[in-house]
Amino acid sequence: MAAPPADAPPPQELELEHMIGFAAGQDDDSSVQFHPTEPTTFVSYTGCLIIIGSVSDPHAQEFLRGHDEEVTCLAISPSGHLIASGQTSHTRVAGSEAAVIVWDFATRQPVFRLLDLQDGPTAYSRNSVTQLAFSPDGKILAGADDRADARLCMWDLPTGLLQAATNTKALSFLEFGEVVASGRRTSSHGKYLIYAGRGPAILRFTLEFDVRSMQYALTEERFKMPSQGLARQYFCGKYLPQGAGYLIAGSSAGELCVFNCATMVFRAAVPVSAGGGLLQLATSSAGGKELVYCGCGDGKLRVVAGLDQQWTMEGEVALSGEIRGLSASADGAELLAGTSLGDVYIVDAVELRPRHGHLGGPRMSSHTQPIRCLAFGDSSETFASGAENGVLRLWELSHYTVRTHIAPSDNKAAHPTCIVFSGSDLVSGW
Repeated sequence: MAAPPADAPPPQELELEHMIGFAAGQDDDSSVQFHPTEPTTFVSYTGCLIIIGSVSDPHAQEFLRGHDEEVTCLAISPSGHLIASGQTSHTRVAGSEAAVIVWDFATRQPVFRLLDLQDGPTAYSRNSVTQLAFSPDGKILAGADDRADARLCMWDLPTGLLQAATNTKALSFLEFGEVVASGRRTSSHGKYLIYAGRGPAILRFTLEFDVRSMQYALTEERFKMPSQGLARQYFCGKYLPQGAGYLIAGSSAGELCVFNCATMVFRAAVPVSAGGGLLQLATSSAGGKELVYCGCGDGKLRVVAGLDQQWTMEGEVALSGEIRGLSASADGAELLAGTSLGDVYIVDAVELRPRHGHLGGPRMSSHTQPIRCLAFGDSSETFASGAENGVLRLWELSHYTVRTHIAPSDNKAAHPTCIVFSGSDLVSGW
């Protein structure tokens, strides 16, 4: 191949214009979520990018660049001022650790890069950040990784310094309770309560300033369970501040399990899903009533109302695939639901009715397996794609929506290796 002429202009880098999809293949509830203070803004991730988009304008997108490996989880502070995103450790560099980046939402710039979720200084096992959560006052960020001897860290966000850490087994969720004011008049350090799921156990971690050592200490307690008959795994959890404070958790048996946070005892198990478990939870005050939205493994989005041991089913709607992500908009009017089939739905929080996209389907869609082939048709407005799981999709670029979806009849199908798209004909080779 001949070398380019000496006076040839330097090669130009392609500029990324738009990203279609989100990390739908991960068992993670944070891959797409509403912004807590801007009702039409959502934040998602795919690959090494954090994406800020709008549910009202499919063309509005901004990218946060800073990760050098795949992003694995995301959290937004209650004020909406900060975003935290975690990644997997380097696959090309030995002795690396999973990193957490804290972003300023207003400037879209990184503020801190946190590297404390590791078992160094000599071991450095491969790991990924799996849990991130902000405290209600936005001053503390909690994070955990996926190693068997996982590490739970608490960072001070004004400074980015590690306040406390402890080793624990892998956690399935992290949820802050209310911040307890210090009992000392001369102290401004509050006490933070963090709730977590770990296998069949529900835990409470307490982050409290120790005046004797002049630093924060992190302690762990277990909630009391029934002596028999409640062997469950817990996938998700939400704190309800009503009354004495309650923690609700979604179980592998499809139940909404209720715990009293003051007495740390189990209170009730409310059947919600008939199969696939209760995977995601969101809360809202839409319509003047406190509601709990339950994303289930059977594809149903159900809403219940109540407290303690009294709960009633308010409604349900069926979506495509397991509901892996669920969040409520800032005004409580809508829900954002991401499914295991790569679809994102905007659901009316009161009527529990999906607000469909441009062509009547989900508001957004994504492949869940690696894409093996792509082809444009006669127009640059449409293209076709084929993924490793055998799914073929025809996309419309004017609204970034799926026009046609073709799925194999069984899960063991071969994958397409090439596509030719012309007119109304789509030919694929397998």
